[in-house]
Amino acid sequence: MADQPARHELTPEREATIREGHATGRSQADISRDLEVPQPVVSRWAKKLGIVWTISPNVAAMNDKTRERIAAGRALLAEKALAHALNLSDRIWEEYEIIVSTPAGIERKTLELPDAKAVSDFSNAVQKLVATHENLTRLGAGSSADHAKSMLMQMQEALQRAVEREEAQEGE
Repeated sequence: MADQPARHELTPEREATIREGHATGRSQADISRDLEVPQPVVSRWAKKLGIVWTISPNVAAMNDKTRERIAAGRALLAEKALAHALNLSDRIWEEYEIIVSTPAGIERKTLELPDAKAVSDFSNAVQKLVATHENLTRLGAGSSADHAKSMLMQMQEALQRAVEREEAQEGE
């Protein structure tokens, strides 16, 4: 136990190792293994010596690549949200099949256009896709984000008007 304080004592040799390691871009963890002391001890000694570790160029490059990969993923998700929203808006004007229960049993009926409930569901789904697209855009989804956002907003407004017309016709 008597040698414990000496084990974590900053000696001129240890200082030289820390300074040299820092100058050559080594991590505190690498240096701590060489000195056979815990990394927090090397960190404390470095602070006493006025040595500050910054992100190494390799770590910075990895972070840049990770950010690029994440941005590309966001852009892809934004494109998919737009594609799904367009698909749903097209379905509002297509034939729509429903299943109904009749005295004769369950039957499939084809409607010329979706009923008000389906149009409302489509509209809600498009609104969620618009919100998803907006969030992705806010996080940096892509350069054409403003154009896509504008188009989605117009689509959402058109769908909302269609729902309102459908509900008004149903109420008559």
